[in-house]
Amino acid sequence: MRTRTSTLIALTFLFIFVFSGCKKDNSTAPTPTIITGSIEPALTTGTWRVGTFIDNGTDKTNNFMDFKLEFKKDGIVTATKNDKIFTGSWWSDNQAGRLKLNMDFVNDGGFEDITHDWTVMQQSSTQIQLSHMNGEAADFLTLNKNLIK
Repeated sequence: MRTRTSTLIALTFLFIFVFSGCKKDNSTAPTPTIITGSIEPALTTGTWRVGTFIDNGTDKTNNFMDFKLEFKKDGIVTATKNDKIFTGSWWSDNQAGRLKLNMDFVNDGGFEDITHDWTVMQQSSTQIQLSHMNGEAADFLTLNKNLIK
């Protein structure tokens, strides 16, 4: 009986010791990096493809497979796959200190899904990661540069 009581006391102290070191984390999530500057130099060089497109939690990347996107300096964007061509417009600007990429496709073909004002989350000369708040959900779009002509 004494061993049992000693074991319970030891477990109680162990429990108090382990959980007394736990604190509630009151810190906030880190602020995402704010990308400023211009997206145009990278975007208007070569052709691009949709690497990932998550629309309201649904992966719709396959809807855009094999389309080549070309962003022209005059603000025209074309999406081409074999004999299918969808045309739209694009522009970029800074809104509230955030770099935005706006796309507006006039033809249907599913490209209305990416007609948004996208916030540039990360960019390099070969990849651009974008997000768009859609109510409570976020949409995500990654554009990858076509490195093979």
